[in-house]
Amino acid sequence: MLNVEMLSTGDEVLHGQIVDTNAAWLRISFLIRVYR
Repeated sequence: MLNVEMLSTGDEVLHGQIVDTNAAWLRISFLIRVYR
């Protein structure tokens, strides 16, 4: 079993002014592995 913890800080991330590329990459990586 894999446990992942991610911490994002800053108003930019909270208000959607920038893209959290690490979270997006991690989500896609998990989806690819789960649905293989």
